[in-house]
Formats: sequence, structure tokens, C-alpha cells
Amino acid sequence: MINVKNITLSDDEMRRCREFSGKSAVNQQPIEFGEKTTAPRSVQETTRDNLIGKIAETAFSKMMRENYGIEIALDFNYYPRGEWDDQDAEVNGWRIDVKGTRQGGRWLLVDWNKLNFRQKDNKLSHVYVMFSVGWNRDADQPTGHASYEGLSPWPDWASRFQTQKFFP
Repeated sequence: MINVKNITLSDDEMRRCREFSGKSAVNQQPIEFGEKTTAPRSVQETTRDNLIGKIAETAFSKMMRENYGIEIALDFNYYPRGEWDDQDAEVNGWRIDVKGTRQGGRWLLVDWNKLNFRQKDNKLSHVYVMFSVGWNRDADQPTGHASYEGLSPWPDWASRFQTQKFFP
């Protein structure tokens, strides 16, 4: 069993996360969360955001495999702009969206566009799983560690949206 509050990714896992993040960033929208009133993100910022998310997904997969014997296939495919993966994970028909924030972050952020297109396809996530990703802010680089912070089922999450912080 691994300590879910201190999941360590291997050098190979980190390499794969970095490679994915850099290659996928060029296909993503520069406007964060589809919010046109914000300034466009640079490719470097998009790469960093992708890296945080992919580290969280990898930590989730590792936690599920090592602690519960459940294999979660990670998606390292690159999608054209406007296309996404179906879900981060699915277990026994439960659609799971893994969210990550840099260590010290206090908010769970979900893209409204993602909610809209998943709702149209009747594929909203059942559960949101949250991870805090270890981050050296001075170097603006990940530490290779992640911490499971909890989960929230969709109806509960929706009622708390923009009303509460998810992290203590």
C-alpha cells in the first residue's frame, strides 16, 4: 500500500507526463476554461496546467492499482483542438474526472465547456477526485509527488460550486 497523502511518481512516469503536457499544449485553446474575458494563456502556461493534471491522473492510477488492485488505463493520446478524452477513468460504469491543483491551491476548477459538452452527450462525470500536486514554486517545477485530497460526487459537487473551498 502506498501513502495516498504522499504518492511518488517514478522518473519514467514524470517523463511521460512532461512529454504529454508539452505535445498536447499546442492543440489546446489559449482561453482558460473557455472564459473569453481572461487573457489568453501562453503555450508554456498551458503546458504547466496540463502537467499538473496529468500528474494527478497518474497518481490516481497508481493509488488505485497499488492500494485496491484496480487498473486505470492512462490516456496519453493527443487530441485536436475541440476534442477531448471521454473520461479520465471509468470503474464499474462510474465516470471519474481527476482534478489536480498545485500544492497550496485551494480551489477545484472545472471548465464550463467540458460540463456542457459532456451533459449534451449524457456523459457527465459521476465523481470528481481531487489531488494536490507537489510543486516547487521557485523553480516552477513539479516535485514528483502528489497527495489525494478527496472526492465529491456530482450532485454534491454541483451544489457546492463556487460556494466553498474544497481544500482545507
